[in-house]
Amino acid sequence: MPDLRKISYQKAQAWRDTSLPEDLAQELKSLWDQEEEIIERFYTDIDFGTGGLRAKMGVGSCRMNVLTLSHITRGLARYLLKKNPSPQVVISYDSRFQSSDFARTTAAVLEDEGVRAHLFEALRPTPMLSWALRYHKAQAGVMITASHNPKDYNGYKVYNERGALMSGEEAKNLLEELGKGDLLQGVSPEVLAKADTCARVEKSADQRYLQCLDECLSKHGIPRRAKDSSPIRVVYTALHGTGGTLVPKWLRTRNIEVHEVAEQATPDGEFPTVISPNPEEEEALSYGIQQAIALKADLVLASDPDADRMGVALREGKGYRILNGNQIAVILLYFLLSKKEEQQNISPQNFIVKTIVTTPLMEVIAREFGILCHNTLTGFKYIASLIEAHGAENFLMGAEESHGYLIGGEVSRDKDGVQACALMAEACAWAQGQNKTLWSLLLEIYQRFGLHKDRLIVLSMDGKAGRDKRQRIMQVFRNQPLGDLLGSRVEEKIDYLKPTANIPQADVLQFRTQDHLLVSLRPSGTEPKIKFYLNSQKTLSSQEDPGQEHLKSLEEDLEKRMDKVEKNLRAFIEKL
Repeated sequence: MPDLRKISYQKAQAWRDTSLPEDLAQELKSLWDQEEEIIERFYTDIDFGTGGLRAKMGVGSCRMNVLTLSHITRGLARYLLKKNPSPQVVISYDSRFQSSDFARTTAAVLEDEGVRAHLFEALRPTPMLSWALRYHKAQAGVMITASHNPKDYNGYKVYNERGALMSGEEAKNLLEELGKGDLLQGVSPEVLAKADTCARVEKSADQRYLQCLDECLSKHGIPRRAKDSSPIRVVYTALHGTGGTLVPKWLRTRNIEVHEVAEQATPDGEFPTVISPNPEEEEALSYGIQQAIALKADLVLASDPDADRMGVALREGKGYRILNGNQIAVILLYFLLSKKEEQQNISPQNFIVKTIVTTPLMEVIAREFGILCHNTLTGFKYIASLIEAHGAENFLMGAEESHGYLIGGEVSRDKDGVQACALMAEACAWAQGQNKTLWSLLLEIYQRFGLHKDRLIVLSMDGKAGRDKRQRIMQVFRNQPLGDLLGSRVEEKIDYLKPTANIPQADVLQFRTQDHLLVSLRPSGTEPKIKFYLNSQKTLSSQEDPGQEHLKSLEEDLEKRMDKVEKNLRAFIEKL
């Protein structure tokens, strides 16, 4: 076993001996006698995950700071210069602490290495970066963001020339270039000054991007609503992130009444009104729901700090019901396909893509409408790869259960929360035009295609000890019979570390039980967590009463089934 204390202190000493920025030097000095903290920060180097790099900010080789950032950027420059003698990179950033400084540093280092940088003049959403680098015909894009992570995190997403997050092979080649560099090279004041001479992405790009989104939705049968259409009242919250720069403006151009949550509209890396700026969580939507109750709004929409994901709460009776990512995906897909069917604009060559942990109900719906559904690993880069492989002209929708959605391949190659907000508002208007609510529409979907209940169990395990436990959990579940734990005989086990048709190898396991429970587990690629995904389903026979009371009873049965499995899983893992 390596002596992690020795290794960590040797690396920390090398950092101490170099010319660190004053804030990092003081931080390292204050931590020197905290052995556990030194190990946590220096036992390894920062690494690529599902969506690039994401880590806590601060001093250390596995933290986000100006040294690790410049090291990554120089490696990126070498990687691009090998492929193109005059590469260009577009850079954007979110509202997190140091994001604008990190973006400037990235631009400066690229310029120093001979790569032309195009820097957004102000923070903008991740999906706009994906569009902008294609618009500028750039060879790569960099987004400074940690998405929905807590405030002490930041990150570095790298996009290829197609506007997608780097593929596994591309990331591997970039990592090889990182190995050739000096992590402690840093950034001199002379280099940093080069950020002032880089190109700028003009503010007029906003209008061009939104126009492209409009054209995309129109192509797929969802044009702008007429000014005299029935009113739709939406409460929107940016959760202190980038979405406020574009979402409200775009919704209003589509004749949707928008009320912003003022307390969460201003970009702020402190995220002062939420525990975590995650639109999946009820707590993050609480301000929006309070305002919606006062306004009797039809819908609450939220985006995370870099606006690539969307959260939704629907009006139901006198209150509001928060949807999970699978329910949102199902509503958006059904709405999209119904609109295309109305216009007789569905082709057998059309296809959707979902991740293997996203609800199987999407596949059922696609089949009923006569189109294909492809499955792939978690991470929108895998969805983007299938868009390229099967033709962007036939691609209709991509979805991840973690609240990421994309309609059409014309604008972006990553999930787009800006686009998704408009699509959900349009779906709400469409349902109301049929005297339905979105919730009653979802119940109709269950009645037609089968009842599906989903649950996500997230277990946080930080640091080296957490990493070791995550590995141990995967090993145990990979090798131990689990019938008793899951409450039913396992009929199928899929280990994605073994070659699987059309799906890359990955540390993911899936179990299908005799009583139609699907259990998936995977370590997160961007956070120190392990995730369990439960899907329990019941197909309604033609003899069964499709009424809401019967559906509610079946729903309660499925929930009880998952309650029992979750209790077993937590108790089992606690003992490992």
